[in-house]
Amino acid sequence: MSARRAEVPQLAEIADALAVFPDLEQAIGEAIGADGEILDGASPALARIRRERRTADARLRDRLEEALRSPAIARMLRDPLITIRGERYTLPVRSEFRQQFPGVAHDQSSSGVTVFMEPLAAVPLGNRLRELAAEEREEVTRILASLSSAVGAAAEALALTLDGLARLDLAAAKAVWTFAAPGIPCSPARWCQSMRSWAAASGRSSSPARTPGARR
Repeated sequence: MSARRAEVPQLAEIADALAVFPDLEQAIGEAIGADGEILDGASPALARIRRERRTADARLRDRLEEALRSPAIARMLRDPLITIRGERYTLPVRSEFRQQFPGVAHDQSSSGVTVFMEPLAAVPLGNRLRELAAEEREEVTRILASLSSAVGAAAEALALTLDGLARLDLAAAKAVWTFAAPGIPCSPARWCQSMRSWAAASGRSSSPARTPGARR
């Protein structure tokens, strides 16, 4: 554009107002994935929290798998599977064993024949998992607030750039249409004559048409 400023001064003026934001673009790209998810690498704290959370989750599942393999526990279960109730890992216990099962009840089936209980041995790990989940939410909120603040600081420049790009896009569209449209150069007199012919053919008013730019 700089090499042809004299040929397109108006476009050059628009281009001068455009800005690039490499630091902001990098910060957003490192924090937010293609699907809108917050990436582990968005901050060292988030990476640590998620790593600990995955470890805690695996340990908790191992503890519950051990309970499923225990004959004393298995006989009290409706099904040998792990379920989630109220963000807690639970086992489906037959209601008649509710008082005998060593655990905390979190929910029950609509029929009342099954109680979803968290084994006492799994409660500390379950508590830690919920703590990590809360820490993760807080860190994600902090990251998004920081990015929002950075975008806000560049809001004026972003708005000017967006407006400039829209104007350049409009100019490009006009140029494409100019070459694509099957027309010929038209003087004001020819335009006026064409409008009269169109009015006569369509049965509309034959009052003199105004030429482009003419005053009323």
